Amino acid sequence: MDTGIIAILLHQLPYQFRGLSIISTVIYILNLSLFVVLLGIFTARLILYPRQAFHKFGTVIDELASLACPVVAFLTIVGMTAMTTGQAWGHGWAIFGYVLWWISAFFSLATVFGTFYLA
Repeated sequence: MDTGIIAILLHQLPYQFRGLSIISTVIYILNLSLFVVLLGIFTARLILYPRQAFHKFGTVIDELASLACPVVAFLTIVGMTAMTTGQAWGHGWAIFGYVLWWISAFFSLATVFGTFYLA
């Protein structure tokens, strides 16, 4: 989540210099790669050890609270995708960012209701 916020802040910083957009894009790609790797690890944990994972979600409050982290991290990716690709590659990519935003809204609602179900 932090790398996504840093990428967005660098992209929107009012004091721009020539290489700042490149730096923000590099941090955005780092954020995207970290998200894919960590989401893969989280999904593998749920697939390989479902009973232990769901037991921890029901008993350990820190595990339950961390279920919102992938959604927030995905929202930082969506925001930077809309800003970067919408400006660089045209209106169609801005629409793509908008569609990603609606997908993240669905994931947010699923997380909220899933948290109440697991608790």
